Formats: sequence, C-alpha cells, structure tokens
Amino acid sequence: MGTNGRSTKLPLVPLPKGSVLLPGVTLRIPVSNRPDLANLLSSLVDKPSKRDASTITFGCVPLNSPFLSRDGQQLLEGDDSDSERKEEYDSIDAGQARKEDLFQYGTIGKVIGVQRRAYSEPFLLVQGSQRFTIKKVLRDRPYFEAEVFIHDESS
Repeated sequence: MGTNGRSTKLPLVPLPKGSVLLPGVTLRIPVSNRPDLANLLSSLVDKPSKRDASTITFGCVPLNSPFLSRDGQQLLEGDDSDSERKEEYDSIDAGQARKEDLFQYGTIGKVIGVQRRAYSEPFLLVQGSQRFTIKKVLRDRPYFEAEVFIHDESS
C-alpha cells in the first residue's frame, strides 16, 4: 500500500469471524444481536452532514486472527499456545468485540441494501470501496470510531 492518501475519522464495524471485505466486493453482515450496528446506523441516519443523505458508509474491520499479528504478519507456530489462542478467538463475538480484537487494516463499506427472508435474521449488504489503516481507536462504545489513514489506490 502506498503512502498517498488522507487521514480522517471513521465509524468502524467489526466483521463476523472469518469475514473480510475488499474493495469492489459485496458482503452480507448479519444485523441481529449487534447493538453496535443499531447504534451506529441510527447515529449516521440522524446526524446532519455534508455527505449525500442516501449514502451510509463506515469502516469494516475483520477480527484479529490468533495466528497473525495486528499488522498481518504470521506468528511463529509451536507449542500449546496455538490452542489457547484458538479458544480465545472462538470466544470473540463481533458485536461484543474490544479494540484489541480488531485487525489493524480494513475497508470502507457502503450500505447498498438490506436483505431479509421470512423467519430469518436481516443482513446489511455492504460494498467495499477503499482500504484503510487504523491509526488510533478513539472510542469503542456505543460503537467503534477511529482515526484512520485512507489509502489512495488509483495510482
């Protein structure tokens, strides 16, 4: 990733385990049991801003893997700590994540729809647009907000 880009403040959504959003890709994010998503969406819809009122965007961040460092480097394999890290990872829920549980990189996502079938949980349909690096998490409740560096990938 290049050094071209800009810094900004961005609300963050931890993605469910095993999920990652990339630029140009669409992802379904389950909404049920996610008080952070409900709080974030209501604040974005209620907040008057200069942006297009029909566009809702936020940063989508995967949960840390027990086998990678926060910057994506593979940790050394070995001993019993692997099973301990795996158990700790399995206990993390995206709706209850702490800032230590977030990966250092993410993608800006734009809500393009809501999907729901009869007798099933609703999903947000989110399309990835630009990658970013988290510089500093500013708050974690009622939803995450961070100072991020958005990478300019046009060049």
